[in-house]
Amino acid sequence: EEFSHPVTVLARADQPSLFVVSPLAMVQNLEGESKSASLQISVSSPDEDGSESLSLELTVPSDSEGPVGSLTSDLVNSDVVLGDNGGGTYSVTVSEGGPDVLGAFLASEGALNFVPRVNFTGELEGGAGIQVEATSTETGSAIDPDFATASSVAHISVFVTASPYNFNMTGSSIIPEDVMTDIGEDIEWSYSSETRRVRLLTLRGLPEGASLRYTAYNGQEASHTSRGENAVQNKYTFPGFNSKDEFATAISSLAIQSAPHSDEDFVLIFGVTLEPANEHSYEEFSHPVTVLARADQPSLFVVSPLAMVQNLEGESKSASLQISVSSPDEDGSESLSLELTVPSDSEGPVGSLTSDLVNSDVVLGDNGGGTYSVTVSEGGPDVLGAFLASE
Repeated sequence: EEFSHPVTVLARADQPSLFVVSPLAMVQNLEGESKSASLQISVSSPDEDGSESLSLELTVPSDSEGPVGSLTSDLVNSDVVLGDNGGGTYSVTVSEGGPDVLGAFLASEGALNFVPRVNFTGELEGGAGIQVEATSTETGSAIDPDFATASSVAHISVFVTASPYNFNMTGSSIIPEDVMTDIGEDIEWSYSSETRRVRLLTLRGLPEGASLRYTAYNGQEASHTSRGENAVQNKYTFPGFNSKDEFATAISSLAIQSAPHSDEDFVLIFGVTLEPANEHSYEEFSHPVTVLARADQPSLFVVSPLAMVQNLEGESKSASLQISVSSPDEDGSESLSLELTVPSDSEGPVGSLTSDLVNSDVVLGDNGGGTYSVTVSEGGPDVLGAFLASE
């Protein structure tokens, strides 16, 4: 005999993976202006059945005057909500989508920023820093009540210093797509100290596949290509500088190139640390980059010669032109077309072009005088390629 024994599996929330970059070092100037710094947080869930949601709760530490700062976001995302719960606590929740939506949001530049309270300075290390708690919540129908949620906690140390040195960096650049372009002259920088040097320079915001080059302290050319996988991994650190002149050389010789075949604009974030390091004098400066689109060189292949026969009665027989064309464009911003010219003699064009295909997206136009155009009314370069590949 056989006997059935039903087994109900009570869902339990999976432990989320949480990673933060700590410490967060930043500078306020003497006038009390609060400058923001990006929080770099990575979170994910091992959930595979889509039954769990992922959220964050962040707590900004307080002193006798209240929270030492606030959290803001530069992004507008209808699926992710940054909520201010008061008392220095904030929640980041997903209104539509799974854990990957929150992970993608946090990987974007400017997703979460810390803005210190006006005139606040101090060092908040370890557990005294910003607390980040990632919570995975099971939403299935049968849930183990003791394990409906699972959380991971991390802390971001915060060092905020008042700087009398008034370091400043400004500027923006316009570069052509796919061309290494000098931007050193676009960057203006200054600071009042004649003895304090730039100890460390970092750069974030370079898109995946984009490149930079500059002259290093030893006079050699240095280069870097961004992996750009997320805000944590695409940070580049310049070698240390021994003098203002070395820093000036690196900045003035800096050149960048956009990601291949992309005209997407981006913002570089320069992070500057002044010595001595134990004062944690760090500031970030934005440098917007506008990329001017340039048409990519199309790839064109033809089979030649075209040999054919006319019969003695003078009836003309047709022969297929074998043409292959493609474009390396990756962002869908380019169109592809053909122009064909049939040679002429004393009696005019030696022949004409026709098509056996009916394609509403591709148009063969007779421009007269033996010239013809093949254009795409709807779709990208692939549409023309597929049309030409048809018999």
